[in-house]
Amino acid sequence: PTLITVCPVLSSALHVTSHHIINLPVRTAKNCALKTLQAGWLTNRMFEIPLWCSYVTGPTHNNQKLEVQIMKIRELISNDRAQWQTLYRGYAAFYKVDTNEAKLDRLFSWLLDPSHPCEGLVAEAEDGQKAESGLVGLAHFRAMPSPLRGAEIGFLDDLFVDPAYRGGGAGDQLLRHLDNIAAARGWPVMRWITQDNNYRARGLYDQLALRTGWITYEMNAETTGRPDR
Repeated sequence: PTLITVCPVLSSALHVTSHHIINLPVRTAKNCALKTLQAGWLTNRMFEIPLWCSYVTGPTHNNQKLEVQIMKIRELISNDRAQWQTLYRGYAAFYKVDTNEAKLDRLFSWLLDPSHPCEGLVAEAEDGQKAESGLVGLAHFRAMPSPLRGAEIGFLDDLFVDPAYRGGGAGDQLLRHLDNIAAARGWPVMRWITQDNNYRARGLYDQLALRTGWITYEMNAETTGRPDR
């Protein structure tokens, strides 16, 4: 998909709220030609068009239209296995983590088991964005006790969007759906971790969440010298 950036001069004075429709010049990263953008929700952070409810009109690169449309967010179901597995393999590859059928079978069974803490959401393309009208994103989350709060909070373990559909709203809407789940369940926060150099995702996270000062540690046999079991 074409990267769309707002003209910095205009965006510095831009203030638009939800459901407002405006027209303004934008330029594509490939050819820097000015185009017309209609957007329902904008931000001037880094001069980027955000990932929700945005539409581009007029020709873009190679005379193709870029339509950024709202995704359907729903619970994972058994029929999603093949497409879910493709997405999750992409997620594991991004973090350079080996996976196999046994691990995928176990995780998928967890996600479908109502008694297991892990739950799954998926973002599904609508209006023909994907030929097989399939999945373009996933999120795995769970409740986590927070002793200092004396309450459970939400923890987001995995969030991934098909690279071909980033910038189409899936990541933003998955996070907002999780925020609504947290509110419904009485979780005061939804927490997650990411790599420091995951800059594109962090651009979205910084819009919706607060970066904390906590540092993550992992202890195992290699770090402590105990016998590995």
